[in-house]
Amino acid sequence: MDNGVDVSRTVPSFLAFAVTVAVTLSSIGLHAAQDDPLAAVKAAYIATEYEEALTLLSSVNSGDARDQADVYRALCLLALDRLNEVTQVLQGLAARNPSYRMSESEVPPRLVALYAGVRRRQAQAQVTAAYADAKAAFDAGRYADASARFGGVLALLTTHAPVLDPGDAATRDLPQLSKGFRDLADAEVRRATALAAAAAPPPPAAPTPVVVPRPEMLIENVVQQYALAYSALDAGAVVRVFPGENLTVLKSAFSRLKSQAIDPRNVVITLDSAGDAATVTLVWAAQAAPKIGSTIKVERPTTLRVVRTDDGNWTIAERR
Repeated sequence: MDNGVDVSRTVPSFLAFAVTVAVTLSSIGLHAAQDDPLAAVKAAYIATEYEEALTLLSSVNSGDARDQADVYRALCLLALDRLNEVTQVLQGLAARNPSYRMSESEVPPRLVALYAGVRRRQAQAQVTAAYADAKAAFDAGRYADASARFGGVLALLTTHAPVLDPGDAATRDLPQLSKGFRDLADAEVRRATALAAAAAPPPPAAPTPVVVPRPEMLIENVVQQYALAYSALDAGAVVRVFPGENLTVLKSAFSRLKSQAIDPRNVVITLDSAGDAATVTLVWAAQAAPKIGSTIKVERPTTLRVVRTDDGNWTIAERR
């Protein structure tokens, strides 16, 4: 038994499957033999020359054929009963291309089951790690950061829903917990913002120093509001934080998404000497689930120019 799959089925079952593989090669995206970098691999596999096929596959490590090459690599290793290596290949395929799917009409059911198990374990690990990071931010009092991270957990749960086990104890309660903690974090952000807005100078008769949040804290809050607005697909909220954003373009872009989670990482704030402007550098980590197509992950170094307005608030003036 390997990864919950019966491994007692014998290699000759693949020989019976070979004719089906030959007929359905086009269904997994291969071209005519004269154009196909995997043509020799297919021929060796169908001829049950698995070691030769593996040798040929060692030269196919990039390009459009890489995913298909991993499928053939796994098939050959499975036929040779090298199950640990099969798992390693499938883990690499799932990590590199999480949207890749297998079906029993294209490959043997045994490989489909092994791949499903790999994808399920990787999805569980990714979701539980993201939740742990979000909870750590909440416990540390970084409520804006925690809210964005819990939003990211919910987005991951939506993305991985097809492969996660609803009955798994490690993930079944995470949707409710993530939403609950995100709501609590949002409430704390609103409370802190209201306290800052309510701060007023003391009466002249008894002057005392006014406690004003440090500029860095206010700027960090602006950056978090900007990320939360993108995560919520709220074009109006984005423009309120960064008036230079194009509202029409944002609405059009957001309308094509099911969900999006933004995580501003490695935020560094450098105040100008006059204290009325600052440069913010960060890594803009985005995970978007479009209505059509696969989940997109991007990490982009970003620079924001933030300025203090006449009323004492901070706003984003430029993004590079």
